[in-house]
Amino acid sequence: MGSSLTIGVAQFTPARGDLNANLKTHIQLIDEAADANVDVLIFPELSLSGYELEMAADLAISPSATPLLTLHEKAKQHDMIILAGAPLAVPKSKPELALFILSPDAPISHYSKINLHGPENTYFSQGREHVMLQHKSFSLALAICADIANPAHAQQAADAGADCYIASVLISKSGYAADASLLSGYAREHNFYVAMANFTGKFGTWDCAGKSSIWNKNGELLKQAQASTAIEFTTLQK
Repeated sequence: MGSSLTIGVAQFTPARGDLNANLKTHIQLIDEAADANVDVLIFPELSLSGYELEMAADLAISPSATPLLTLHEKAKQHDMIILAGAPLAVPKSKPELALFILSPDAPISHYSKINLHGPENTYFSQGREHVMLQHKSFSLALAICADIANPAHAQQAADAGADCYIASVLISKSGYAADASLLSGYAREHNFYVAMANFTGKFGTWDCAGKSSIWNKNGELLKQAQASTAIEFTTLQK
């Protein structure tokens, strides 16, 4: 008998630099996902802080920060892996642009963005390590935004045996079609599922597209979130 995994993507409009306000939205969407028996829920890039480059150093947190401990308790409560973004404080260095991994049965860990984009290099240190999660016999490779623009990143995930490529992103309305095409193409090329979580709303110079999506191994769109604050989910089969 094959195995299954229910994966969810979350989208919302972040409060600028307000970890506590954004944490409340995370909890709302996590509880909604729990009602749907979601196993893994991913949030957009820098979801806890908002995409605020100039504020990154002030907003940087350690794995022991209260918002992450709160999310870790939610992960345990709902037996769910939660993937949420914030700047990671790094001693004697710029923060890393991190996606924190809140697992019900493991310590808090993270993936840090490898392919920094443009001005991000001014405010963040580059990540070095690819990360693959194992859950319910599925291998899940993590990506953050500009990682998806580097085909070698998706290729590395495929070479490592990923069943699903999970991207935490900020994609504007003007860039959405091209990036969605990239992700759909990776699904077809590498024969894995792809899940992408994006912001909605306007902040800074960005008019975010939302449309957080999940594609099957043929690159066909399975689910796409539509509301400004929403989750969408589907069950992957193996």
